[in-house]
Amino acid sequence: MCALVLIFPIITSLREGRLRPALLLMAVSASFFLNMVFVVVSRTALVTLPVMLAVFAMVHLKWRTTCC
Repeated sequence: MCALVLIFPIITSLREGRLRPALLLMAVSASFFLNMVFVVVSRTALVTLPVMLAVFAMVHLKWRTTCC
């Protein structure tokens, strides 16, 4: 969940042209995701990740960037 929560600050940093903080947040988000992939034994957590990502895209991104 933390990896998905960091996506919004990453997008806003990139839109504002602040590359360094965006890259730092991307690294933190990727480390959360990789930790979950290697440590989590329950498949439920891995199944809910794409669902949460889809909900985030529908709420925060424009329709053209969300669809196909």
